[in-house]
Amino acid sequence: MRDQLQRLLGVLMLMGLLQAPLLMAQRLSLADALDEAIRKNFRLTIARLDSASANAMERAGKAGYYPSIDAAANGVTGENNISQRTASGVNIDRAGAGFTNINANATMQWTLFDGFRMMAVDDQMSNLADAERERARGSYARVIGDVMTRYAGVVAAERALAGARAALELAERRLEIATARKAQGQASATVVSQAEIDRNNVRVQVERLRTALLLSRAGLNTLIVRQTRDSFAVDTALSMPTLPPASELESAMLERNPEILAAERQVQAATASEREVASALWPRIDAVGGLQLTNNITEAGFILENRTTGWSAGLQMRYNIFRGAADAQAAELARVETLRRRAEIDDLRAQMRLQLAGAIERYEQGRRVLQTERRTLTAAERNAEITLVAYRQGLVDDMDVRQSQQSLVEILTRLAQTESETYAAAIEALRLSGRLVW
Repeated sequence: MRDQLQRLLGVLMLMGLLQAPLLMAQRLSLADALDEAIRKNFRLTIARLDSASANAMERAGKAGYYPSIDAAANGVTGENNISQRTASGVNIDRAGAGFTNINANATMQWTLFDGFRMMAVDDQMSNLADAERERARGSYARVIGDVMTRYAGVVAAERALAGARAALELAERRLEIATARKAQGQASATVVSQAEIDRNNVRVQVERLRTALLLSRAGLNTLIVRQTRDSFAVDTALSMPTLPPASELESAMLERNPEILAAERQVQAATASEREVASALWPRIDAVGGLQLTNNITEAGFILENRTTGWSAGLQMRYNIFRGAADAQAAELARVETLRRRAEIDDLRAQMRLQLAGAIERYEQGRRVLQTERRTLTAAERNAEITLVAYRQGLVDDMDVRQSQQSLVEILTRLAQTESETYAAAIEALRLSGRLVW
């Protein structure tokens, strides 16, 4: 009975050890990675705070439409030495006479007309807030694009590593065959040594690809705010995005790209700033009003208590006649700033067109190359297997086997790199066209 329990315990421990890596390497889909990045990525946290700042900025631009109301109050107490003489002959002399003075007032100022400055400031703040929100949307697009590209990089690295391990298995089999043929006197020691060297070279390639995979995982973990060494499994059946026609992508880029939209809002904000400066040429008319309370009490003197309450209302107008040409200089600076912003957005559009054209070209080239590379890989795998069987039968020499296996390793590495680069180009084109974030 004790032996049976010990065997059962041993089986359970072995099952636990076998399942531990599976439990640690939980599957992470692309949707899961994007969800974690949106919730936890530091750049997106900053983007959300920038959006909150933009909302506050927009509200601040509307402050000019509302009145300004202030209230003030003060109270003073103390003692005075009083000496008063009057024409009627009534005189007052008193030392240490106490007094208390209380004053309170409320004032209101409401701008009725300021040369349309309040509307210009409102437009300026609204456009600056929109620009900030577009930049935040651009941050989302960049992070989403980075996550998708990194995820595809992990998939490509895993595919390359799996292919290299398959090539290593072929190299091991070749070494076994070469060793057996040497023992039978059908191959020289040089052939065995070369097979071992080639096997070791494939091992080195496997180690390099394993390191590349670890680095790709670390990059993705950083984006989704995990520990860099956290293990996870990915969906290796990741499909290649399909891009719309180039003309459609360019049209969408000009309409939806966050950087271009932010630059357009900057131009509109600069135009509003010109209107704000021009408002100084107009008079300013304010409605003013106030309430006041005054109460003065003294222990000696002709007036022992003086209390006053009242209100006032009216209009005031201010008109700047001359300020040393400061207004003209400010208007010139605002005009130059608008021209600079317009030149910047023209340059930005040109740069974006160039980047989009480059991404589309890399994508199209990658698609064409991938079709050829996949057919080449199928042929290389078949050739490597057939050559190895023929080598075992003595129908081909060692050089043929070596060349077929080297070609297979090269094609596997090249295919994984091409897949990753083509996917990255597709994501870059979608990001530039504003299609990653709506």
